[in-house]
Amino acid sequence: MGTSQTPDVGGGSPRPGQESGALPRRILLVDDQPFFLTMGQAMLRGGGYEVHTAPGGAEALKAARVTRPDAILLDVEMPGMDGFETCQRLKADPVTAAIPVAKLTATQDRQLNQKAFKAGAGATILKSVNSARLLNMLRVVLTTARDRRTAPRVAAALAIEYEDAERAAAGETLNVSPDGMFIKTPRPADMGALLLPRFSLPGSPRWECSARVVWVRPPEGDHPYPEGMGVQFVDLPPDARAALAAFVAAKAPVPVQP
Repeated sequence: MGTSQTPDVGGGSPRPGQESGALPRRILLVDDQPFFLTMGQAMLRGGGYEVHTAPGGAEALKAARVTRPDAILLDVEMPGMDGFETCQRLKADPVTAAIPVAKLTATQDRQLNQKAFKAGAGATILKSVNSARLLNMLRVVLTTARDRRTAPRVAAALAIEYEDAERAAAGETLNVSPDGMFIKTPRPADMGALLLPRFSLPGSPRWECSARVVWVRPPEGDHPYPEGMGVQFVDLPPDARAALAAFVAAKAPVPVQP
């Protein structure tokens, strides 16, 4: 297991890998290729992260237990224990189950993405020398892990239309909150994708906004939940956010007084 510490830089705004007054976020990078370990470590350090590395799946399981990283970037294709098995074992271990895992892949393959999500990954990231893309996707993974489902939300079947980079589609929400919603769809967009949703509440005007996909639920046979994607609003109009907050508050169960 390797490690590199982010140097202390005084003054100015906090770097992407750390919050104001906080220690740098800790990342475990797992890859059997020394070149990418070195390159990825440099890119992550440049983003302000503390980086630990592991050259394979077995080493990653031990490193995750010892370092307790904020996120794990895990290569899919590794000899011996590949990324899918490694992810399944991480999620089966109570010590490491809550750590978000992003799979690193060499190609954009929807079937591979579905396999990664089924193994427990929260995102897939294309391996490249583009540090801005890597750091942006990592911020999505960390933000999702920290904020997922913390905003009050209620079940709601709202008709919705949306567009992404590939297509226009229509569907129905499963639940909503002032910060986002879950959209039922058999073809969810990729993690980090930007959507342009259009929807309305009962008796409200129709709103348009932009939203980012922050988690994906793939089709599986071992749970009763619908497939689809969770999205987080990027620029929801203030009147829409206020209306959603009132809608959620009106439908939320009233706490029982002791």
